[in-house]
Amino acid sequence: ALLSFSAYSIGIHSAGREFTSAEITLFMMFSGMVIFHLLDAVSRGPLACVRDLAKPSFLLPVLFLGVVTSALCRLPPVTVSVLNNVTSLVAVLCGVFFLGEAVTARVLAGCGLILAGCTGYSLLSSDTGQEHP
Repeated sequence: ALLSFSAYSIGIHSAGREFTSAEITLFMMFSGMVIFHLLDAVSRGPLACVRDLAKPSFLLPVLFLGVVTSALCRLPPVTVSVLNNVTSLVAVLCGVFFLGEAVTARVLAGCGLILAGCTGYSLLSSDTGQEHP
């Protein structure tokens, strides 16, 4: 996951100059679909994903993610990249509230750095009007 996210973070800067947010999102969704369907076909059989479409517990989250992704297409690619960092913070909060995980100094420091980075980016881009790479 770390290597994948690192490659995404580096690639989004150059891709953001050449492609629109919608094109980048379409490419990422399509490539993810192909890769995960191939992995699913290998592990559960070629038609397992078709059977899943009949289950509301599968279909509703997929539709929700489609709506959220459509909303994110309207944002600049670099902004979406910054927002992706917040997913780590959400994962930590879910672990604390739903799984009863401990909050350590290291966890608090990491959350603080994530918030500081996202806040700093937001403040710099809105105050100066500059586009950050």
